[in-house]
Amino acid sequence: MAQTDNSAPGTTAPAWRWLSPGWFALWLLAGLGVCFPGVLGGWEAFFYRDHGVLAYPSLHHLKASLAEGEFPLWNPLSNCGAPFAAQWGPMVYYPGLWPFLALPLPQGLGWFCLAHLIWAGLGMYVLARQWTGHPVAASLAGWWFVFNGATFACLMWPNYVAALAWMPWVLWSAERAWQEGGRCTLLAGGLAALQLLTGVPELIGLTWLAVLLLAALALLEASGSRASILRRVGGIIALAAGLAAVQLLPFFELLAHSHRAAGGIVTKWTMPVWGLANFILPLFHCFETPEGIFYQHGQNFLSSYYPGVLTVAMAAWAVIWARNRRVAALAGLAALACWLAMGDAGGLYALLKWLFPPLEVLRFPVKFVLLTTLLLPLLAAFAVARLPAEGSAARPVWTGRAVGTFILVAALLLILMAMAAKYPMQYEQPEVVRSNAWGRLLWLGAGLAAVLGLTHTRWGRLAVPALMMLSLADLLSHAPRQNPTLPLRLADLPVGLFEPGFWKLAQKTEPLRFGEGRIFITDEAERALLHARTGDLRERWLERRTAQWSHLNLLERLPKVNGSSTLQIREQRAVEDLFYKVHTNQAPAPLLDFLGVKYNTAPGVVNYFVGRSNALPLITAGQRPVFVPQTNLLTRLAAADFNPAAVVYFPEELRPQITVTQAASVQVTVRQIRAHRLACEVESPSPALVVVAQSYYPRWRAQVDGQTVPLWRGNYAFQALAVPPGKHQVELRYVDRWFYVGLSLSAVSLLLLGWLYMNWGRHSARN
Repeated sequence: MAQTDNSAPGTTAPAWRWLSPGWFALWLLAGLGVCFPGVLGGWEAFFYRDHGVLAYPSLHHLKASLAEGEFPLWNPLSNCGAPFAAQWGPMVYYPGLWPFLALPLPQGLGWFCLAHLIWAGLGMYVLARQWTGHPVAASLAGWWFVFNGATFACLMWPNYVAALAWMPWVLWSAERAWQEGGRCTLLAGGLAALQLLTGVPELIGLTWLAVLLLAALALLEASGSRASILRRVGGIIALAAGLAAVQLLPFFELLAHSHRAAGGIVTKWTMPVWGLANFILPLFHCFETPEGIFYQHGQNFLSSYYPGVLTVAMAAWAVIWARNRRVAALAGLAALACWLAMGDAGGLYALLKWLFPPLEVLRFPVKFVLLTTLLLPLLAAFAVARLPAEGSAARPVWTGRAVGTFILVAALLLILMAMAAKYPMQYEQPEVVRSNAWGRLLWLGAGLAAVLGLTHTRWGRLAVPALMMLSLADLLSHAPRQNPTLPLRLADLPVGLFEPGFWKLAQKTEPLRFGEGRIFITDEAERALLHARTGDLRERWLERRTAQWSHLNLLERLPKVNGSSTLQIREQRAVEDLFYKVHTNQAPAPLLDFLGVKYNTAPGVVNYFVGRSNALPLITAGQRPVFVPQTNLLTRLAAADFNPAAVVYFPEELRPQITVTQAASVQVTVRQIRAHRLACEVESPSPALVVVAQSYYPRWRAQVDGQTVPLWRGNYAFQALAVPPGKHQVELRYVDRWFYVGLSLSAVSLLLLGWLYMNWGRHSARN
């Protein structure tokens, strides 16, 4: 059953009755307005790291594709073509995105993030209130869940913000489901499906780790049938999977064909063992980037996971003094998450990967710490829920324990400050760490006074907003410039900073369209664009925009050889590595010709392109097949004597299937080139091969004169088919059967949910 502490002293004090969900949502909105006034007002936008170069261009691509009358199952503009809707980042099927998609961009994406932060706080409020029965505890837990370093770090990835927002809601609804069944099970399945559709496997997995822990506690405490608990948990999982099938089935197929399923994934960006110190001293052993943003030595994924010194102090009080089975379980899970966040250095993560190899697709173990972000505010809520009422005999004991706990945290801060001064790491700034530590001590002391004020009827009404403001000040001062923003327009620039038009502005020519060729960023430019060379974030953004870096080419609808697809097709990634890992000094020119590269980065610069004259069309024909061992294919593609207009390479295994043996004189007339359909007319005096310089993927289907023909993987990672002599109509279509299967399952699951909801409602009414 829910761990509701209705006996906690002071839970019905009149000073706290105003903390309703509606008022709390307004508090959250006001706090976010203080943090991001420009984003809330719509004249500024988030842009830092993946938010600007990956998430925003992906949303723009989704919106532009729909405006062109196409649902973007396939993205032809990046990575020589790649699945789009199946990726876990764009949130194509997530219903929470669609209202914001109708709004102007980029404002819509900023409001999407802020709205989900409010939803996250409300979810934590509801969950903490269910567990503690205490409005103050619920309000502070919700506030601390939103206003902390880890949650704000996730603003770099809007889908992470959405997944975080659903974490407390899934926990709340799952617990109600196994307690009450019926419609509560349907609610839990629906909310779990919404989190699945945000597309963040790690956060979804961490959420369900917590759900299963709570279910295990429920099984231990159950006085009735344990089978009903197991049945209801299974029902939640089945319903969520069914509702999200439209996303899950294409995703699993893409994952199976992706570079992450090929083995050899390097685990990086783990929380160092000493990283536990950053829970109370956020800049301990951190270095400052040229952009003015601090990161831990050893991981550049999260700019912070500082939960707030008040949250830590109150959580520590709960762990030490609450002596509650649920508190112990949550504390143990928080500790386990930190242990796993240490990656191979902690030992446990390495053991789990050995026992369950698919875990290797999770490259950044530091993400485990995001579970701690959820659990610490909940632990702190249990401490607040034990607040004694004024005049209570328990008040001196509670006060003494609170003071002692806060002194313990203060002592740890002083020890860490001394360690940073005596044993600084490379690029660490001891004076900055010292100042940072004194700031935490200031907020800790002020927070203790506010916490003690909660026990006074007279001051309780003021103590709650005081604690909120202190936590907000702690967050805003804990690490400088964590989420920088940019204005939408500059007075001296004719194009808005987030609008299409930068290619034409820089190159003085119209951008290429799909089928007209591609651009190529050299390895030298890629490395320069990846690493900051200036602290001027506006200048850096303009440089990346004109360079079409990462996914920014999507804003211009401009085809590019590489890109930022989270999951890349395995073979295409191997070809891309020829440019960026093997032949870094000089890209193989014949391979660039085959890929239709008409512009590449000019030597010595990063954001200007020069033309190339030997680019081949997207569709060519008449090449002579050459069969080589699979292990030699990449070497042959990168060779200086590769002539893509004359030969096409196939692995030896395909020799029995391909009956074309000679080159042919073929005339190709392109009829249509769209994202999901390529059509051309081919005329040849003899059997011939047609080669398409687009990534091979099993969902592409080839037809000649309306009859399906085999589509092979030619030149290692691209598409090829054979045509007989004469004039023929050739068509390639992207037909994603798993999308249609998943869509059918999701539709059936939605209908089933509706039917069960109505049926159980009538049954309840009769009873």
